[in-house]
Amino acid sequence: MLSIDAVTTAGEFSSLAPSWNDLLSASPRRSLYLTHEWLTSWWSTHAAPGMELCVLIARDEQGIAGLAPLVTLTRRYLGVPVRLIEFLSMSMYADHPASVTGSLDWVIRREPEGVLGAFFDYIVRRKDTWQGLRLHPVPSDSPYLSLAVRESSRRGLTALRRTVLDDAVIGCAGGWDRFYGSLTGDFRRTLRRRSERLAALGGVAYRRIDGMEIGSMFERLLDIEKRSWKWERGVSLNSAATGSFFREFVRKAASRGWLRTWVLTLRDEDIAYELCISFDGDLHCLKKSYDMRYRDSFPGGLLERHIYEEAFRAGVNRIHTLWGDAEHKLRWRSVLEPHDELLVFHDGSSSRRVRSFLIGAQATRIHREMAEGAKRALRWVGLHPRFSELTRMDQL
Repeated sequence: MLSIDAVTTAGEFSSLAPSWNDLLSASPRRSLYLTHEWLTSWWSTHAAPGMELCVLIARDEQGIAGLAPLVTLTRRYLGVPVRLIEFLSMSMYADHPASVTGSLDWVIRREPEGVLGAFFDYIVRRKDTWQGLRLHPVPSDSPYLSLAVRESSRRGLTALRRTVLDDAVIGCAGGWDRFYGSLTGDFRRTLRRRSERLAALGGVAYRRIDGMEIGSMFERLLDIEKRSWKWERGVSLNSAATGSFFREFVRKAASRGWLRTWVLTLRDEDIAYELCISFDGDLHCLKKSYDMRYRDSFPGGLLERHIYEEAFRAGVNRIHTLWGDAEHKLRWRSVLEPHDELLVFHDGSSSRRVRSFLIGAQATRIHREMAEGAKRALRWVGLHPRFSELTRMDQL
């Protein structure tokens, strides 16, 4: 017989660390983004008034059988408040520039049908507290996704599923030499020519610096970003939306031995970096940037080549480079792994109205287009609101 408990305080959530990661290591979905370190880092830096922690724990006679890392919050679309249940650490849009999380799911050790059914029973009993369930990005091939749709339908809920992003993944089977030889001749020639151009300037070196004190490491990376296009036009490592999260998570990752940070230096000056995490045999590339003065020498691509070769030779299983629609990622023969969003609505009048508003009236798409345009306009006129991911922490 399964029972469900809800964790609603940061203290309770923090105390789950040993059992959480034990369960994750025994589950089929051992994702970096489902670790206790990742999720608690997000909650500690993103919790805000109106947000309620709701981590569900399914227990049976053998102990914890499954976890659902959830949060209840109110989002506004075109000014209209909507009360939602979401996965912890997901963003308003799965492929949003400020999104930090590449893949989410339920964490289940055994009896997935029974565990998901128990989760939905708990959620349905509290349907007066939410108008919609919105979960992303979940791997399209996750066995729990189709089960969730089925369990929703069994309880009279309306479930809608749609693909929202592709995760770009490089498989490392077969070795580096074979992989590198499979890249297009044009791309390999570009890498060779740019490497020669950079080498002609003298003093080129590739270094791993993940052993540094975290504060010093971030200052070193930010110094590169101040000379990159991201500092004024993109989502910086110092973004008001994500900067605190990265500092908090990297500190925890370093203590677990997961941190991998590379820099490319030219005559002892850092000109490119890539911040990565090694977890469960995979390498996750989270943030990167390069000095625009050396753009013609392709420092970001050359650093990627060095990192990927080192990963292949170290026996890494897969390299995750996140959103897969960028041309420079596809040049590395990335495989695109689709991820879905699950939307669930109950039979209450408020939930039906929200469904019509978000889906029928396409409020999510319209809101995004208007909000993104407004953020760019505010930056252009020199205004830096706290809610914008384009605002840097030093601009607040």
